[in-house]
Amino acid sequence: MRRSAFTLMELLTVITIIIILMGMLFPVISMVRTHMKKVKTVSILGQLDAACSSYKSICGAYPDADAIGAILMPSPPTPVTADSMTDGSWQGVSSVLLALLQVVDRDDFSTTRYPSGYIADSWNNVVRYRTVRYYPYLQTPHQYNNAPIAIDAQSPPPPHQDSYQAWSKGANEVDDYGTNDDITNWQQ
Repeated sequence: MRRSAFTLMELLTVITIIIILMGMLFPVISMVRTHMKKVKTVSILGQLDAACSSYKSICGAYPDADAIGAILMPSPPTPVTADSMTDGSWQGVSSVLLALLQVVDRDDFSTTRYPSGYIADSWNNVVRYRTVRYYPYLQTPHQYNNAPIAIDAQSPPPPHQDSYQAWSKGANEVDDYGTNDDITNWQQ
């Protein structure tokens, strides 16, 4: 007599093998998603770099509006470090930057692309932006109106006096100021 169906043991064995293969596949899918988000964030920072360069060629300097400096950043200009600004302050800086960059690039920095009103990364964290006068590196005291100078060894000195830094908090959503999993424009 011939059997025409699977036995219970055969079915359980096949189901177990499928579950094991799926268990091996899910971490790989998660890693691929994380990598895709990093690539997208690098692309966003690249678009930000291109728009800032266009802004500089039109206006003569990188975006550093009085609104950013006077309202949202410390006054007098002192180094901005990880614990000196809240997420709300960074959102304000990013929304002013978004408005400034719409002058040179309406497509990449439109309000339809960023409906939250600020430049966000792939994890929907606000993209951080600071100009050279807010870099946390040692300068002569008169450049910071004799304010105390915080030294952040993690931050590289600017390549020239007219520059900026932009970065994302990365997947862990902790602002490590360019270290650990943060994605920065100066490491590209």
